[in-house]
Amino acid sequence: MFQKGMLQEALDYWNAAVARAPQTWQAYLRRGNRFQKLGRYKEALADYEQCFLIQDSPRLTDGLHSMAQLHEILEDYPAAIHDRERIINCLKEEYHTTSGEGINSQLREIERLKALIS
Repeated sequence: MFQKGMLQEALDYWNAAVARAPQTWQAYLRRGNRFQKLGRYKEALADYEQCFLIQDSPRLTDGLHSMAQLHEILEDYPAAIHDRERIINCLKEEYHTTSGEGINSQLREIERLKALIS
């Protein structure tokens, strides 16, 4: 629907999906993506947060990645850094990952974002 320019119909579909299955994190992620593409960033961020919060451990960090990217688009670099730190904490606490590219890539992103603040 979204690719065919049916923006409101696509959003209506994901609104219905969230209403039918409010504990399904994927529905929040997809609806958040629609909100983001429509420029409704506050709603997108809320859905991405909900996507992360309602998952059982070990959680996937898709929502946090989307939040970090959107915060960077909005030039809210401290929030983007915080999102990246949350990804690292999730990897450490829920996956017992203490090193590797998953963490290193986030650390590089944090350093890049810090440079944008300076």
